[in-house]
Amino acid sequence: MLIAIDASRANKKHKTGTEWYSFYITQELKKIIPEQHRVILYSQDQLSEKLAQLPANWSMKILRWPFKYLWTQGRLVWEMISKKPDVLFVPAHTIPIIGAKKTVTAIHDIGFEEFSELYNPLALWYHRFSALLAKYSASLIIAPSEFTRNKIIEKYHFDPQKIKVVKLGYNAEIFNKNYDLLETKKTLVKCNVRQPYIITVSRLEKKKNIVGLIEAFNILQKQWPELNLVLVGRPGYGYDEIKAKINQLNLNNKIIQTGWLSARRIAMLYNEALAFVFPTLYEGFGLPILEAQACGCPVLVSNICSCPEVGGNAVLYFDPHNYQEMASKISQVIESLDLRQDLINKGFENIKNYSWVKTAQETWDYMRNLL
Repeated sequence: MLIAIDASRANKKHKTGTEWYSFYITQELKKIIPEQHRVILYSQDQLSEKLAQLPANWSMKILRWPFKYLWTQGRLVWEMISKKPDVLFVPAHTIPIIGAKKTVTAIHDIGFEEFSELYNPLALWYHRFSALLAKYSASLIIAPSEFTRNKIIEKYHFDPQKIKVVKLGYNAEIFNKNYDLLETKKTLVKCNVRQPYIITVSRLEKKKNIVGLIEAFNILQKQWPELNLVLVGRPGYGYDEIKAKINQLNLNNKIIQTGWLSARRIAMLYNEALAFVFPTLYEGFGLPILEAQACGCPVLVSNICSCPEVGGNAVLYFDPHNYQEMASKISQVIESLDLRQDLINKGFENIKNYSWVKTAQETWDYMRNLL
C-alpha cells in the first residue's frame, strides 16, 4: 500500500499547536508503520532536520507551487490526480478537494464557529468549507478530545462513526525537570524574564482571553506587587486590545512579552514559573497544560471547553469570565506551598496518560482498518 502524509505543517520552522501535532505524529508513525507499506511525505519545501530522516520504506516529494495560497487545492490536488495513493493523511489544515482512495484528516477544533467575529469573511468561509469537505470526502476524522468531537457532530451533523477521538501527547525529552539551573537562568536573562512570575503560553489573541488574564493580574498586583506576568506567543487577532489594556493599567514594566519561543526555552520558563495560567475561552485540546505539568509547574485553567477533559483533577479551575476568581485562585497557588506541591504531584500523575507514541499508535490502528 502507498500511504501519503501531508508534511507541510510539520515542516514549518516556527511551530505552534497543530504544527507540533503534525511533526510529532509523523515522527512516531515512522516507527510504527510496517515496512511492507510505502510512505511518502509531501511538502512545499525541502524537509528540515529530523523530519528529513526517513526509514527505508519512506520517501519525500517536494510539490512546488508558485503561489502563496491554495497549495492544497492546487498542487496537492494535481498530485492526487496523477498518482493517487491508497491513503492520504492530513494531520492539520484542509484535505484536497480531490483526495486519495481513502483520506484521513484531523480537525483540531471549530473555534471559528464559536468566535466567527474574529475571522475575516474569506478565512471564515475557508474554515467552513474545509469542515464540510472533510464531512463528505474524508473516510476518517480524528478529533483530539470528546469536546471537539461533540462540537463537530453538533454543528455539522457528521456521521459519529467517522469521528474518532485520539488524545494528544507531549515531548518528554523537552518538557521535563532535568534542566541545568545555570542554563535556565541564562535563558531567563535572554528572554528578559524577571522572577517571580506566572506564565501563559498561547497566541496573544481574543479567544485566548489574554485581556482577562491581564485584568486578573492587575488585581493580583495589590497583594503581590513584586509578581511579573510572562506572555509567550505571537500576536493574533485582538492584539491591539491587549496592548491597550497593558497601557491603560500601566503594567508595561510588569508584563513581559517574549514573542514566539522554541519549545526548549518554553520548558525552561515553565521550570522557574510560580504557575502556568491558561485562561482560554475555547480550546480543542490544550497541549500547554500537559507541557507545563511535565515541567513540574502548577497549572490553573479555565473550567470550560476541553480543559477539564485534559487537566482532570490535576489542575485548579476558574471561571475565565470572572477576573476576581481567577486572581484569587492564582493567589492561593502562590501563597500555599502545600497546594503548589499537590498540583505538581497530580500533574506528574496526569501526564502518564499521554504520549505521542500512544497518539500515533491509536491513529495508525484506525488508519490501517481502512487499508
